[in-house]
Amino acid sequence: MAKAKENFGKIVEQQQDLMEKIAANTNKMFEMFTMEETDTKEGQELFNDFIKRNQQLMEEQFHPDNLEKFWEKMPEQYNKAIETQMDFYNRTNEYLRRVMEKYTVQTQQNYWKKLSDIYMDNYQAMMETSTNSFKAFQEFFAN
Repeated sequence: MAKAKENFGKIVEQQQDLMEKIAANTNKMFEMFTMEETDTKEGQELFNDFIKRNQQLMEEQFHPDNLEKFWEKMPEQYNKAIETQMDFYNRTNEYLRRVMEKYTVQTQQNYWKKLSDIYMDNYQAMMETSTNSFKAFQEFFAN
């Protein structure tokens, strides 16, 4: 009976090791498909700046001191708004170009190689676990 417990313990330990390996590899896969924090932060800052600048324009336009000259200042405010929009458009396009170069087709081959490596690591771990579990069963039945 002690031998059965020992063999069963080996099998359970091997299964636990396998599950830990697969969990670790799954985390590696998820990490591959997330943007780096610096890229997401830059995108958020770009958007926040756009909102802030538009808010400042609106506050300036509707400030009590400017309401009397609202229609006089309208062309100037309109030009500022267009400049803000164009600046946001240009900065966004540049940001997207850099992000696309970093995360799209040009890097897919590297992603697929990493995914294949992770898959093979899982496969090898499963094969080793199966082989070791089978040996434990053989040892149990040989006694």
